[in-house]
Amino acid sequence: MTEHLVINGRETAFTSGQTILEVAGANQISIPTICYLKGAAPTGRCGICVVEIEGQDELVLSCSTIADSSMKIKTEYERVIKERKTILAQLLSSGNHNCAISGSSGEEWSDFQLKVSQADDAQELCPAWGDCRLQELAYQYQVDINPCSQVKPSDPMELKNPLIVRDFSRCIQCGRCVQACNEVQVNRAIDLDESRGKAVTEGDKALIDSNCVFCGECVQACPVGALVEKKSRYIWRPWKTEKIRTTCPYCGVGCQQMLHVQDGKIVKVTDVENAEPNKGRLCVKGRFGYDFIYSKERLKTPLIKENGEFREASWDEALDLVTGKFSTIIEKHGPDALAGVSCARSINEDSYQMQVLITGNLYDKKFIEMHTEGFDELKEKVMEYPPERAAEICGVSAELIVDTARLLASVKPAMLCYTLGITEHTCGRNNVVSTANLQMLLGSMGVECGGVNPLRGQNNVQGACDMGALPNVFPGYQPVVSPEARAKFEKAWNVENLPDKNGLMIPQMMDGLVDGSVKGFYIFG
Repeated sequence: MTEHLVINGRETAFTSGQTILEVAGANQISIPTICYLKGAAPTGRCGICVVEIEGQDELVLSCSTIADSSMKIKTEYERVIKERKTILAQLLSSGNHNCAISGSSGEEWSDFQLKVSQADDAQELCPAWGDCRLQELAYQYQVDINPCSQVKPSDPMELKNPLIVRDFSRCIQCGRCVQACNEVQVNRAIDLDESRGKAVTEGDKALIDSNCVFCGECVQACPVGALVEKKSRYIWRPWKTEKIRTTCPYCGVGCQQMLHVQDGKIVKVTDVENAEPNKGRLCVKGRFGYDFIYSKERLKTPLIKENGEFREASWDEALDLVTGKFSTIIEKHGPDALAGVSCARSINEDSYQMQVLITGNLYDKKFIEMHTEGFDELKEKVMEYPPERAAEICGVSAELIVDTARLLASVKPAMLCYTLGITEHTCGRNNVVSTANLQMLLGSMGVECGGVNPLRGQNNVQGACDMGALPNVFPGYQPVVSPEARAKFEKAWNVENLPDKNGLMIPQMMDGLVDGSVKGFYIFG
């Protein structure tokens, strides 16, 4: 239901149930916040978001006050500004927050930085300098304090953790890190110790010794310098970097992330707020797994082994050697002696070229196409199992299976999500047919976000499979054993005698390396 109230003299529409802060945000009216975390319950711990409501003696917290059509609200008037300045001064005095609010006051930058560094007992400015919500608001409201009035917390910095530095001297007890951990990521690794005024793990252990998974959501949520990334500490500054949005290259979820690039090098990865599908959340790999690409141990040139030692070689020399070796293997032992593994993290074009290379160029009698996933193909269709037999296989009761089927039949449309336990036991055409059957069973064919949703392990498993990087199908899931499919691809690739039997899976390849039936092993990706 749409209603109206007045903010700063302007009639403003709102929806019943919205808070004042939500109404203001929806109408591009700025109300400052520090502790408020989108997606989590408002706590009002910082008090910065106070506003004045005409006719009320006390200021109210806009983050937790429900809007009412009778309200006439003032967001930036003298009384409100005075209260915010008082709160900011208290926060700045509560710990090590000498971020030099008044600026350099005409001093040379080196002198200014030296004073700040001496006050902070560090050689560098605060690692959050220039990216601190407290500093930003202190500048906005021109709040400065005497460094002598600051309380210096006695807790030492927690430097033991590999990815996150915890500096309790800079904590303002806003609680955002706890909410990010418990309400956003739901890891429940930390909680707020009210008596000590800091976020702690169970048993007050270091993060590395706790059940923390180092997703970094707490760092993302921290509005000050209490939680910072170890890798980018004192290296990343927001004004020095270019932001590049991309898709995380690890798993199949497709999380959106923001790369912070400085001098052509990634120095930090953050989330993309509100972007689908992760809505700002990242895992430990997505947030911190980027600097390996700059490792000094990374190979930059081909290596050829001679007399037990590796030597560097040109690409032409290396490719000529590999081509010669493969040709010799095929000539002496036949194409069955050559195995190839595609990559589920590569782009579609590369996966397609990989299987065309093996299928169309290395084979002219028969062919075995190799696969990266290692599926165990079932002898019977899953749909033909009675509940009792299915119960034996999957470890749940037959009654639960029947109840689940009835539930799915009664709720339309319904969604089914499954992971590698299912995808690794179905393959190619059977997988496609089974998926279609399940979608029809669930009544979700053609419904957005409905039906069957396989949760893939790598970022482009689906694309690799579509391109034919499977042991039993050509591109588009056309069966190797089908004469019609073979004829189609023989014509398209201008080759003869494509394989008429399914290829090997990775466990079979491994066995072949041991027993000598596989003489060459080509791995890409």
